[in-house]
Amino acid sequence: MKNRIIAMAVGIILVLFSSLHAQITFERWYPFTASGCAYSVAQTMDGGYVIVGKSTLQSPNSYLLLMKTDSIGDTLWVRTYDEAIGFSVRQTSDSSFIIAGICNDSSGYGDVLLLKTNNEGTEMWQRSFGSNTTDCGNDVIETSDNCYIITGSYSGYDPDYDLWLIKTDLNGDTLWTRIKGGNGGDWGYSVQETNDGGYIIAGGTHSFGGGGVNFYLVKTDSMGSTIWQKLYGGSGAEQAKRVIQTNDGGYVLAGFTNSFGAGGLDQYMVKTDSYGDTLWTKTYGGIDDDWANSVVVKNGNHILSGYTESYGIGGLDLYLVKADSNGTFLWQKMFGGNNNEEGYDIQNTDDGGFIIVGEKESCVYMVKTDSLGNVGIQEDDKQENHVNVPRISCYPNPFFLTLTIKSDSKTQIYDISGKFITEVQNEWNGRDSQGHPVPPGIYFLKLNGKPIGKVVKVR
Repeated sequence: MKNRIIAMAVGIILVLFSSLHAQITFERWYPFTASGCAYSVAQTMDGGYVIVGKSTLQSPNSYLLLMKTDSIGDTLWVRTYDEAIGFSVRQTSDSSFIIAGICNDSSGYGDVLLLKTNNEGTEMWQRSFGSNTTDCGNDVIETSDNCYIITGSYSGYDPDYDLWLIKTDLNGDTLWTRIKGGNGGDWGYSVQETNDGGYIIAGGTHSFGGGGVNFYLVKTDSMGSTIWQKLYGGSGAEQAKRVIQTNDGGYVLAGFTNSFGAGGLDQYMVKTDSYGDTLWTKTYGGIDDDWANSVVVKNGNHILSGYTESYGIGGLDLYLVKADSNGTFLWQKMFGGNNNEEGYDIQNTDDGGFIIVGEKESCVYMVKTDSLGNVGIQEDDKQENHVNVPRISCYPNPFFLTLTIKSDSKTQIYDISGKFITEVQNEWNGRDSQGHPVPPGIYFLKLNGKPIGKVVKVR
C-alpha cells in the first residue's frame, strides 16, 4: 500500500467543561473525510484520540484512514493507506498504533491486514494474511505477552466464512492461526484476552443454532484451542458486534436481533457467567430498526452505541443506551439531524465520559459526552452563520492541486505563521504570489481582512 500523509494543525473551538466533573464534551464531524467513516477509536496516552476507518479523499478508491486528534477533537494529523480499510485500532504499550482491517491482495481479493505505525502514524511494518478468496480482520488487541491477536473471517476452506483467530509476535509474524465454526458461515467481530490468559471471541454463526444467524461466543485457551462455544438468539437473525469480560468473570455481548424486541431490529445484550451460560438478555429500541455496534462497562453499568431509526430527528441517528448491571434500561440519547448518523465504536474516557465515533453524511463523526451521555455544544468543521462574517465556499478541502473558492471578492491566503502567501479569486493553484509552489500544510483564508476559514494542502 502507498502511504499518503496529510499534516493538520490544531483549530480553535469552544469546549464545555462540566463544573462538577471537569469533563470535556463536543460533537464534531469532518467534511474533509469525504465518503468516509470511523470504525474504531482509542484514547491515547496524551489524552487525545486515534481513529481508524476509511475515506476516498478525492479518489474513487477507498483508503484506510488513520487520524489523530487532541482532547477536544481538533485534527493533529491524518494518514491514509491505499486500497485498504481499517476496522480496529489500539495504542500499544510502546505508544505506537496497531491496526487491523482488510487490504487488497494481488488477485483482487481481500486479505487480513495488520498494520503497525509509530505515534505519528508513520508505518513501521505491515503484514497480510489470507487465502485465495476474501478474508478480513475485524478486531485486534495487544496481548499480555506483547504479541497481537486478531479475529475476523477466513474463506479458504469452503464457500462460506469461518471464524479466524490469528496470533502474531510483536513484529507481526505468525505464531499460530485457528479456524472456528461449522459448515455454514461463521465470523468473529470482537476479541478480548481473558483473566486466565485465554481469549473470548464474539461474532455470528450460521452453522449452528435453531435457524438464521445467532450470536456466537467462543472461549479458547492461550493457544487458541476451543474450551467451549455458545449460541444466543432465536429463529431470526442476531449478530454479536462486541464482547467484554466483566468483573465477575462473566461476559457481556452486544449486537442486534430481529427475533425479539419491539419490532424490526433491536439492540440486543446478553450477560453470561464465566462458562457462557446465560444470566439475562435484554433488548432496547422501538418499532423500527435499532442496532448496537459496541458496548462498554463502567461502574457495573452498560453503555451501548449504534443507531436508531425508531427515535430521533430523522433518518438514522447515533444512539446511546445506558442500562444497569441487570440490564435494566436507565436512559437513551440520540445525536444527529435529518440525515443519517451512526455510532460504530464507543470507549470510556479518562474523565469519566464516553467517546463515540462513526459516520455522519458519509464523513467521520466523533461525539464526546460526559458521564450522563450529554454534549454541551455542537461544533463541526463547516463555517457557522456568525453575524458580519463573510461566507465563501471552498472545495475540495483538503486539496491536492487546485482549490476552488466561490466568492464575489478576492481571498487572501496566509500560512500557519501568519505570513501572507497570495491573493486569489475563484481558485488557488497552491502557489505563492511569486508563482512558487507552497509546501503541504494548513493555510488560512481572509476576505476583506476578516478570517473566514482554513484549508489543507496535502501535496
